[in-house]
Amino acid sequence: MSAKKGKPVPKNQRNQYLQVYVRCRPLSDSENRHPPAVEIHHQRDIAVQDRTNPKISKTYSFDRVFTPEAKQAEIFQAVVGPLISDVLTGYNCTVFAYGQTGSGKTFTMEGDIGSCSPQVFGQDSMAGLIPRAMCALFDELRVLQSEYTVRISLMELYNEELYDLLSPDEVPPKLRLFEDPTRKGSAFVQGLQEVMVHTQTQVLAELRKGSAKRQVAATLMNAQSSRSHTIFTVTVHYKESSVDGEELMRTGKLNLVDLAGSENIGRSGSVDKRAREAASINQSLLTLSRVTACLVEHQPHVPYRESKLTRLLQDSLGGRTKTSLIANISPAHCNLEETLSTLDYAHRAKCVANRPEVNQKVSQTVIMKEYTDLIEDLKKKLDLHRTGSGVYVNDENYKQIMEGTKERNQRIIEISGKIRDVYSRKKSTEEIFEALSSSIEKQRINLENVNHTIVKTSEEISKTKDVLARAKTEQSEAKSILKTLSEKENELRTQADHLAQVAESAHEDSDKIHNRLDFSRVVLVENTHVLNKVKDTSKFKIEAAMKIVSSLSTWSQVLSKLLSVMGELVGQSARLTGSLIVSCSYNFAFLL
Repeated sequence: MSAKKGKPVPKNQRNQYLQVYVRCRPLSDSENRHPPAVEIHHQRDIAVQDRTNPKISKTYSFDRVFTPEAKQAEIFQAVVGPLISDVLTGYNCTVFAYGQTGSGKTFTMEGDIGSCSPQVFGQDSMAGLIPRAMCALFDELRVLQSEYTVRISLMELYNEELYDLLSPDEVPPKLRLFEDPTRKGSAFVQGLQEVMVHTQTQVLAELRKGSAKRQVAATLMNAQSSRSHTIFTVTVHYKESSVDGEELMRTGKLNLVDLAGSENIGRSGSVDKRAREAASINQSLLTLSRVTACLVEHQPHVPYRESKLTRLLQDSLGGRTKTSLIANISPAHCNLEETLSTLDYAHRAKCVANRPEVNQKVSQTVIMKEYTDLIEDLKKKLDLHRTGSGVYVNDENYKQIMEGTKERNQRIIEISGKIRDVYSRKKSTEEIFEALSSSIEKQRINLENVNHTIVKTSEEISKTKDVLARAKTEQSEAKSILKTLSEKENELRTQADHLAQVAESAHEDSDKIHNRLDFSRVVLVENTHVLNKVKDTSKFKIEAAMKIVSSLSTWSQVLSKLLSVMGELVGQSARLTGSLIVSCSYNFAFLL
């Protein structure tokens, strides 16, 4: 993909497009492990390539592209050197540095002002554009051999507030920004101190003083990150004579702007105060980008007023100032996204057209009249201040103040209406809040009751779990006992069956014995009858009978013993059967 594109021919030949330069700084120590993502060709073209995707490539063309090896003197000679003569011709000129944080903008504009000296501004000197411009300006003024005055100012824009860095106060005072009634499209800063300087050494001293008050902080991307935009302005007045011998004053102005760097808050590690600073910086740079886009697209409305930065640069972007832009980039692949964003903005800014105009020469009489009017205004203010009766305001400032007061009154009316609306909404919100609070209180009480019920239920559940555990244990023990009793029951049933068989056998034997006893009794009775008959029949048979009687008696004894034994057997069988029946009854009762 190529971004090469020539500048269009301006409709008005007096128009001049922004001069856009690109400076690529060397790789830092932390970036040495990253491959470079840019290539510079023929001092005008720069190619950016994504190493992870070689198909993605962009090529840009600018007025000049400086390699990482470029010296400070080389950049000054190409960018600011030609503007010095324009300033002395009566033009207003602006140079501003743009780029991500840590890309070398402050080094380009100021350099190492802590150790530099005007006597050693050589090729290898670290002095930046500001000290070199002042040195070149004084050299040119000395060549003109004319009366001149040089005034400098250093202003800081921090969190959308303006501060005077050259003020003698330790804490720089806040400044107010107004529209310039004498120059349409321009703004002036009320209360900004302009210090008159006569030598380069005095300029360096003032510059060191002002830079020490600038807001800086360390981030993950830059150990000395500028947290504000600064505008260094040099105003030159010098005298020249007209053809008819009238003394005229020519005025030229040079603005050297060091913009704060855009930054990715996540990568820079900015939090809290630093994050708010970064957000303010990014917002003002976004407005600057929108203004540039509107100018390129010739939009009817350009949003200068959305940021104080764009209001201060209004005359430099689309106005009557000669403007140059230095886009500072990093060659490292890790900064590819920021590099592309910077180059896209710089390439778009090439199409912004200004209409530079030479400041009108003013006769010494007019200047003296202006100074006389100024002195009179100051006297009136001093008198009013001494008497305590008020503060003197000239007509122009009075008109501005009245217009501002009218606008503020209108805003007050609008804000009052909004306050009433807010109060009404606040009242309804309070009623809703009270109703919600009452509902929340009821819900809180219900929640406490529910929590109490939950606690009680939890305790009951815990107790139930204990009972259940014991019941399970008892059930397990009962199952074990039941199993044991079942086994014993089976054994007892087996024994009972066996005993029943034994008892039945004994009963049968007892019946047989009884039958035999009955038979023996019958036989004995019959034998007794026979004996009686034998006694009657034959005496000689007495002895035999006696023997028979003796035998019968012996047999009777045997039978008695046998009956006794049988009785004992029957008794034992009865007792055993009774005990078995009792044991079974107990077991069955236990099981039930």
